[in-house]
Amino acid sequence: MAKVAVLNDFEVYAELLAGPLIRAGHVVMIELGPIDFERVLNFGPNVVSLGLYRKKYAFDRPIARFDADVVGYQPLEDMERYPAINVIPLILIGTGLQEKDIPTKLNYDLFLTFPDDLALYLPKVEELAAKVKTRRRISGYVCPSCGSRFVFVQRPEDLFCPRCGTTVAMMDKTHCIVAVHGVGPMRTCTIAELLAPEPNQQLFKKELHIGPEGATDFYPGTAS
Repeated sequence: MAKVAVLNDFEVYAELLAGPLIRAGHVVMIELGPIDFERVLNFGPNVVSLGLYRKKYAFDRPIARFDADVVGYQPLEDMERYPAINVIPLILIGTGLQEKDIPTKLNYDLFLTFPDDLALYLPKVEELAAKVKTRRRISGYVCPSCGSRFVFVQRPEDLFCPRCGTTVAMMDKTHCIVAVHGVGPMRTCTIAELLAPEPNQQLFKKELHIGPEGATDFYPGTAS
C-alpha cells in the first residue's frame, strides 16, 4: 500500500485521480491550492501527483505565458523553491498540454496527459512508489543555514540540504558537525539546533485523508 498526495486546483479532478488509487488500496491525501508543502511532507507520501490545466482561451494558440495560460503553474513554481519535495517521485498530469510546453527544470519523474493516459496512472504510481526506497529520503531535521528540510540517502545521521548544500554529520545524541554549503569551515552544533519549530495547530487547515476504509479528517502534525 502506497501513500499518494494528489495536488490540484480543482477538487473534482483531484477526486477523479484519487478514485483508482483508493480502489486499489492506497492511501490518498487531496491537497487543493494554495499548496502547503510542509503539510504534504508531514503526510509522508511515496508519490506526489500535480495537475496542470491549459486555460480555455489558450487552446487555439501556442502558450504565450505559462503562468497566465496554465492553471497549476504556481505550485509547480513553488516546488522549484522547495527542493526537499524533489526527493519524492513526482507525476505531472497535463490537460490540454504536451510535455514540451512545460518551462521548468523541476526534476519530475513522469508526465501523463489527461484523459488519454488515465489508464496508465495507477500502474505508473505503483511503479514509482516501489522505487522510492532508492531515492533520498526526507529527514525530520531542518537546515540551520536556510531552514529547509534535510534529506539523507542511507544513514539518517548523515544529512544534506538540497537548497543550500549544507551537510551535517551527527556525532552522538546531542552534538553534530556542520559544513555550510558542503565545504569548510566546519563548526559544531547541537541536535536541538536542527529541530523544526513546533507547528501552530490553529494554522493547519483540515484536509481529507482517504484510505481503503473511507474518508477521515486529518490534521497534519497531530496524527501519528
